[in-house]
Amino acid sequence: MGLLIGLTLLGLTSAWPNLAAGAAVAQALIAQVSPLAGVGLVLLLAVSLLVAWRPTPAVQRFGAAAFALSAVLTLPPLYQAFGRSGVTVGQDVTVHGQVAGNVIALGGNVILASDARVQGEVITLFGDVRRDPQARVTGRVNALLGHAPGDATARQTAPPSGLSLATASAFRPLLGWLGGAAWSRIFVVLTGGMLLLLFVTGAAPLLARRQRHAPLRTLALGVLALALLIGPALGLALAGLLVPALLACAFALLLVATGLSVSVYDAGRAAAYRLRLPAPDVVGAVLGLIAVALSLSLPPLALIGALVGGAWGIGTLLLTRSEGQGRV
Repeated sequence: MGLLIGLTLLGLTSAWPNLAAGAAVAQALIAQVSPLAGVGLVLLLAVSLLVAWRPTPAVQRFGAAAFALSAVLTLPPLYQAFGRSGVTVGQDVTVHGQVAGNVIALGGNVILASDARVQGEVITLFGDVRRDPQARVTGRVNALLGHAPGDATARQTAPPSGLSLATASAFRPLLGWLGGAAWSRIFVVLTGGMLLLLFVTGAAPLLARRQRHAPLRTLALGVLALALLIGPALGLALAGLLVPALLACAFALLLVATGLSVSVYDAGRAAAYRLRLPAPDVVGAVLGLIAVALSLSLPPLALIGALVGGAWGIGTLLLTRSEGQGRV
């Protein structure tokens, strides 16, 4: 136990400078989001805790209205902020002219030309920032796990060294592939694969029934599960712990795809029964995947569908598993 505590303290001590810098960057980015989004997120988490803890009829009626209000307060500002985020993955970025938002490079360098005028933050994770003396940045230059040579005002954290450097360098090709990958196709294939797995194992109909039986409680459980996973993943990334952060993000993506597969199967099967289509279980699964693919042409709709449908399905998985263990 003493050795475990010592190793934990050593890890926290070594990661603290990077974690502190990452927290400052996160604070600067959050400051650019409307305060209404923060109110909506707090309301969402509080109501999710209440509904998961005491799912009485009165609480669920209040929870339904609170969930709708939190979505209205949270989703539009977050989508607008994401549109201005200027995130690039696995590629170098050369900035010319006026940029209304942020410039963020994950696994790449940022070159600020002499005519660059950035209204937000300039951030690299595992990359360098090379800034021309004539370039102007309203926010701050941040090189997390990288360098900003010649910029005395930049916030820099120590890049990895030794074994950590070799581990981090191995992610450069992966980040480059992620940056150029067709995310829409990957997500549809991943969701379809998880739906096929649930369908083949016979779990899909059971999960669909459970989701309809307790819709608000499953949604609340899914929201809490995503919050417990995404929050630490962002913290690990900002602290420079790339390996566990990437694993946590990959697990979160897999979990969202699995949850979404449950939700789209349930919705597609309900539509197939209503339309009196043959083989409603199979046809419903196909209809659900088609709906996911079509929604990707409208990014706001795809974002809402992935978050709400994913959280709803994740909660269904958790509730079904806990009830199954309780019966054993």
